[in-house]
Amino acid sequence: VKLRFAEGCGAVIGEFEWLLEGTDWVISPAKGKFDLSKGGVVLDCAALGTGYRYPLPRLRITTDLNGQEYQSWSTLEPVICAHMSRLDREAVEFEIDGRLTESFWLSSSDSDIKSFGDDAGKSCPTDPWALKIVVVGDRLLIAGTIMSGSERAGTDPDTDKETDKGDQDEVDPTNREMKRDTPVFMEDCVYLIFWSKEDPARISQVIVNRLGDVMDQQGQVTERSPYYRPQMDREWNADLKLGCARENDKWTFEIQLPLKDLGIDVKASEILFNALRYQPERQALAIWQIPATYYPEDAGKLRID
Repeated sequence: VKLRFAEGCGAVIGEFEWLLEGTDWVISPAKGKFDLSKGGVVLDCAALGTGYRYPLPRLRITTDLNGQEYQSWSTLEPVICAHMSRLDREAVEFEIDGRLTESFWLSSSDSDIKSFGDDAGKSCPTDPWALKIVVVGDRLLIAGTIMSGSERAGTDPDTDKETDKGDQDEVDPTNREMKRDTPVFMEDCVYLIFWSKEDPARISQVIVNRLGDVMDQQGQVTERSPYYRPQMDREWNADLKLGCARENDKWTFEIQLPLKDLGIDVKASEILFNALRYQPERQALAIWQIPATYYPEDAGKLRID
């Protein structure tokens, strides 16, 4: 685990602790101190997995920022993801095909686009990706441009050699019937998470992968703890429309979601939201709003103009 603080940050001393309760992991050392006064620090820990149960281990970092103690999962004031546009439904024509050819997708307004990672992907563990979100009438439209230029073959755990990815790259999602509530996270995928301000305990999760498949589920957040995962109802299905397309170095998608299905008021001026991308080819996860939890207090914000 590599630790570093941004240039100009005064916090250099802190403590770390692996939270292992309820996990199938043994990690040593489980806790200790660090000092960043001489630059970055590498925490060298030995880890042994004894099973496959959730939760996974979590690393807690405790330090002092601006005179206040900060822990790595503490609730922070969320940054704003975007100032979204609200479009006149009657004046907008669009087709949910994943190709992003409509004028409001082609516009390059920075206020509508949130990018994850720089052009070279250096600041993002996955390849770069971006979302654009607009409200059209009583529906939410989300477009994603997901770069995949550094995809590689998988690795055989027994030989540590790369394996052929087979025919998965030959699938054209444009001409393929969408599958629903399958293990979409076996492929490169994007998680879209929504909370209802009217019912803060209500959480909706929609996962889209590069094959054009989707898993949508909804649940209730009933407690707060580091290991908590709400019980999600996979039988719940939003009245969504999804289109997905692919090119050599990227895949794109468009998804339309009714606001009422997400528990969001059609006249809302703000939406609680988070987005994650999981890229299994690189075993990498990129998160927009950190900490990525199930709690509305930790959500990012989409403000609607």
